[in-house]
Amino acid sequence: PEPGGSPRRLSQLSVADSGEYVCRADTGSVSREATVTVTVTSHDSSSYRLQSPIISIDPHSMAVAPGEDATFKCRVHDGARPINITWRMGPGQHLQDNVKISTNGSVISITGAHVGNQGAYHCVASNRFGVASSVVNLLVQGVPTVSVMPPGPVTVKEGKSLSLECLGRGEPRPLVRWSRLGSRQKVEHQTLLHMDSQAILQLLPAKPEHAGTYVCTAHSALGSAQARVDVSVETAQRHPGAPEVTAPPSVTVVAGDTATLHCTARGEPAPRIEWSKLRAPLPWQHRVVNGSLVIPRAAQQDSGQYICNASSPTGSAEVFVTLDVESKGVAGGSGCSWVRLAVSTVSFTPCCCSAPPPLLYAWDKVNGSLSARAIHRAGLLRINPVLPADAGTYRCFVTNRVGTAETFARVAVHGDAGDSGDSGSGPLTVRVTPGSIVQGVGSTAEFACIVSGDPRARLEWLKDGGAPHFSPSLTPPVGTQQTTMPPPYLGGERGAPQKPHCPVPPQKALPRALINIRTAMQTVLAGTAVELECLGLGEPRPHVTWSKVGGRIRPGVLVRAGTLTIERVERADAGQYRCTATNAVGAVQSHVILHVQATPQIAGQPEVKEVSVGSAAVLPCLASGFPVPDITWSKV
Repeated sequence: PEPGGSPRRLSQLSVADSGEYVCRADTGSVSREATVTVTVTSHDSSSYRLQSPIISIDPHSMAVAPGEDATFKCRVHDGARPINITWRMGPGQHLQDNVKISTNGSVISITGAHVGNQGAYHCVASNRFGVASSVVNLLVQGVPTVSVMPPGPVTVKEGKSLSLECLGRGEPRPLVRWSRLGSRQKVEHQTLLHMDSQAILQLLPAKPEHAGTYVCTAHSALGSAQARVDVSVETAQRHPGAPEVTAPPSVTVVAGDTATLHCTARGEPAPRIEWSKLRAPLPWQHRVVNGSLVIPRAAQQDSGQYICNASSPTGSAEVFVTLDVESKGVAGGSGCSWVRLAVSTVSFTPCCCSAPPPLLYAWDKVNGSLSARAIHRAGLLRINPVLPADAGTYRCFVTNRVGTAETFARVAVHGDAGDSGDSGSGPLTVRVTPGSIVQGVGSTAEFACIVSGDPRARLEWLKDGGAPHFSPSLTPPVGTQQTTMPPPYLGGERGAPQKPHCPVPPQKALPRALINIRTAMQTVLAGTAVELECLGLGEPRPHVTWSKVGGRIRPGVLVRAGTLTIERVERADAGQYRCTATNAVGAVQSHVILHVQATPQIAGQPEVKEVSVGSAAVLPCLASGFPVPDITWSKV
């Protein structure tokens, strides 16, 4: 050894002797050290010689108060020597001046931590066989801070829009909310994004009463902070030539029909009309004709708020029009199932029209008036007792906001309720069993008409809208008359007029499933609540169930009485949900897509790679979130 040196000899080396050896010289006032790395390879295995580093960071995470110190050590557990260790922070951040790294690179120290030190610290270990990376998070907890954009004071013209954005920072993450100075009432028109500690106040449009001082408060368990913005509203000056725009506030159409949203504007010079849709693009097949927005073959996803904007060199004005697209085939094609004939008492089964509520039912008698003995409630008409004067054609008329539908039934009265006859038998009654029947094409349908009370009664069958295509077979039992034939038929006088304006389906009908939302897609913020309601319509009343397409509804999601409720939406809840309505006739389904908005998350950390000069370097970065996040790169 050289003068002043201290040799170190290791005999009969083993793999366990591999590691880093430190020689430290200390004079009492000055200390110096040097390191040497010893790698001992196994004779019977080559895997160790080709092994990339295996590392971890101790501690795994740390939370400190402002001004406190923090230290992390990157430990190397295995890997071929030599191993190079470096530290860096996440994208967009760099190591602050109060951060120190030890000589061998394994220890990083933060002295007097502040908010700028908060974030993720990456330890990157590399050798000639590969690279390993480990991440640790440092939280600097303290009283929250708050900032407002624009900072104010702010002046806005009457009728224009104004947005004030408030952002809170700190750990733990603060809750942010707007309030108005001197008012105890809750400020409306504010959007709270709790996950981002953000609150957006929107004045749409600005009015003179909106003027005042608005306060944004950020609150956490460690304290609170406030920022104020003074808002003044300039009263709009009316110019003689400024545009004046008018349009109906709402338009309702049936799916598949053409939706026309009218808009007119006056002014000098003549204003220009432009259309847009709130928070969504205009339907791709739209066109503008003489200032009116025309949407052919409107679908339910076209529902929403549309904006008609009229502008000219003297100013501009706008108006909102709400378009509501209802499900197709509920008006004008709805079915009413009925017809029951009896003497002494007559009761019609309900006039059943499947359509979006509210429904308004009305009854009248064609070429006559309803009897004082007729009672109608919604779709049910009851006459008690029935007299010969009650014979005729009755109409059920149904109206909703989409349109109208009507159907007819004919009543024929046989015999005299007050005539007991010479036979001494009771009043004449007619009964058909079963009341309805559903059969496939080519099969056989059989039902019976039973007459009792008067043996002199003559029985005949008529087909609604025409004559039967075969002769019915009569098999009358004692005291009754019975016949069988294929449906549908109505009992009554031959040749009487019949005007069916509404198809007559069987009493049992295929169910319908209606999801009670405006569009086929629903977008919510992660952490908030969402409720999806499904209405099952049909006879018999259908049973409604919910399922998730391509997955399962997670535990904790409440499904009750056709309503699916998620109290706190998670990112995993996103997807397509199916509502199924089932009864004895069959099943139908309706779908809705749930989008969950969430802050971006980096799913795959960029790798550290060594490449040769002139070759290509590919660094992947995978991020998730909704809407789909934009990925940008920067060099630290």
